[in-house]
Amino acid sequence: MLQKNVVDSTGLLLIKQNTLLKNIQKSVKIQNKLVLSQRETIKQTLGDGYPTVVIVPENDNNISFAVTPSGNYSIYDANIRVVNSNKLRKMKIRRENNKNFLSVDSIRTCIVEFNKQPLSPKMFSRIDYKVLTSESPKFLVFEISARNISTIQYSIIYKDKNKLNHAYKIFKVQNRKYDLLIETTDVFINKKIWEDNFYFKENECYLEYK
Repeated sequence: MLQKNVVDSTGLLLIKQNTLLKNIQKSVKIQNKLVLSQRETIKQTLGDGYPTVVIVPENDNNISFAVTPSGNYSIYDANIRVVNSNKLRKMKIRRENNKNFLSVDSIRTCIVEFNKQPLSPKMFSRIDYKVLTSESPKFLVFEISARNISTIQYSIIYKDKNKLNHAYKIFKVQNRKYDLLIETTDVFINKKIWEDNFYFKENECYLEYK
């Protein structure tokens, strides 16, 4: 009789433990669903991914640009600043404490801005900015500040045997630090070309306006 009671008690304990385990697993599944739902809501509300600027050939002499999100979500309130680095290099730059300074008046001649553009996934939003392909290579900077992310894209556009090429690097910018997100380049564009034509050093921005 004692052995039977022990067996029955053990069986009841195992049933209770299994029930508790199932309840915990059910609770974890509910929590995971809530977390996924919250993440989805955040992505839908704030946007997700990063913007990429691509070239759009207009004709043999001109190209314009379009911007598209990298993922499956929209990017909201995208403020786009285009900096013509070809012009920028001709400006008088003051060097101080290992940083480069330009006057605000000087930088304005090199900048075009486009404000609060919504960027839809798998769509290309045109930027009303054109350059001549005959003046190759082109060095352009696209600074984009959106609801979910701030990025900077360095683009080199050049012709090789009448073929138009676009090499670029995209960085996430946060607290004046640059984190590389993606780069497309080739063996003909070495590190020195990037550093000579764009104002970044390692992962820090060192171009400022005063």
